[in-house]
Amino acid sequence: SRKVAGEIKRIFSTLRNDLKLVGYKPSESIDEGARGIEFYTPAHDYRFEGGGRVSGDLDSLLRFHKKLNNHDFIEAEDIAITE
Repeated sequence: SRKVAGEIKRIFSTLRNDLKLVGYKPSESIDEGARGIEFYTPAHDYRFEGGGRVSGDLDSLLRFHKKLNNHDFIEAEDIAITE
């Protein structure tokens, strides 16, 4: 839904200064032909998705990862520690 997409956009637009968003590629699509379709059908008129990485201070990253995992519509992958 547009409401959920707005929540997700806000989460990623308010990163702490010690975190960096890399390769974030959000995508929105609207299917006018699906407008009015019932809730339990696989067709929805609005779709929002994206992917990317967040890097930075480990403590901040852990808190942000927890925030992502607590959102029903975000799939956060495991944290990878690199040099």
